[in-house]
Amino acid sequence: MRKIVVITPADARLGFALGGVRQVTSEPAGLDACVRGLMADADIGVVVVDERLVPGPAQQRLRQV
Repeated sequence: MRKIVVITPADARLGFALGGVRQVTSEPAGLDACVRGLMADADIGVVVVDERLVPGPAQQRLRQV
């Protein structure tokens, strides 16, 4: 079964991990590289991104990815 990964800011680093979901922290500037790295992992099926990491114009970029 493929895994679910949640990308959040550092202030939420324990929230999803407590629920048994893999969690990765990122800053908005590093989000693109983080998403691309996770997408390259064949064991990951779903990537969830905290909306606080996707301000304004970055939302369009995330839709493209």
